[in-house]
Amino acid sequence: MNPKNIFSRNANIIPLAFYRLNDLGSWIKNSIFNHYPLHTPTAYTPFFIIGAQRSGSTLLRSILVANQKIAIPPETFVLYKAFRKFRTHQHLDWKDLSRLIISEFESHKNFGRWNTNLFPCYQAAFQLPKKERSLAKLIEIIYSQYIEDNNPTAEMWGDKTPYNTLYINWIYKLYPKAKYVHLLRDGRDAINSLLKLGWYTNINDACWRWETSVRMAQKLKAKLEEDSFLEIKYEHLVREPQKEIKRLCTFLRIQFSPEMLNPQQTAGKIMKNTIATPQHKNILKPINSSRIGNWEQELDASQKALIHRHIGKTLRRLKYLD
Repeated sequence: MNPKNIFSRNANIIPLAFYRLNDLGSWIKNSIFNHYPLHTPTAYTPFFIIGAQRSGSTLLRSILVANQKIAIPPETFVLYKAFRKFRTHQHLDWKDLSRLIISEFESHKNFGRWNTNLFPCYQAAFQLPKKERSLAKLIEIIYSQYIEDNNPTAEMWGDKTPYNTLYINWIYKLYPKAKYVHLLRDGRDAINSLLKLGWYTNINDACWRWETSVRMAQKLKAKLEEDSFLEIKYEHLVREPQKEIKRLCTFLRIQFSPEMLNPQQTAGKIMKNTIATPQHKNILKPINSSRIGNWEQELDASQKALIHRHIGKTLRRLKYLD
């Protein structure tokens, strides 16, 4: 998928404003009809990898899924859509609302990469006791089916979709007790990668996307307890993988596995539908720092100046600039 149109500045500002208006109408309508909660006390508490595009989240996914206790499906662009549909269709009975949410996953063009049959999820959703009927529980059923079909030894699931960072406030409402891993990369390298892939042709939009993702993650951090939010710099991860991976394992409360240091050995099997895409070909290589600082050679002087003008203050605050 080429997301350059989806991720442009205007393509995000307009829908966000529309969604706020839509949510107001939904609130009015839902005050009249049935109300199903976003989450219930028994809902699962997963973890979410957030951050800007091209910050190394696919590498982090490959590291984590090398531990057989963790499952992370290929990224989707469904969670924020499911959130909206669940909130705006509260007048439906539970079976119809469940069908709507599960089919949202099935119908997405990227869902084929999941290698998962969601047919059993319908019956599981229909049979939920009333006190467990929530959007969080529906999503848990879907991700649990992914585990059953792809990695039955997994004991927890996570999500790795950079686009979710723009809607992280919605996900926080959905899973207020989840853990969040913010993978942060030098914006100049991330933007350089976006330009090389052709996902953006306008540096202004690419800078806006990176800056917005960082800002949204920092706002979330301010809401959470210290044990619910972990920030990892991509540069530290690839230079000192053992130290950073162990820190991540402690945060997620999972046991460190030596296989996590060599994710390329299992990526071909576990992530075969991901490595087939050109932008993820490096996952088959050992963890390395070869991509750090490539912006210096690959961007011209005018591009560098424009990037520094847009995101220089943030780069300095994050200690990427003196």
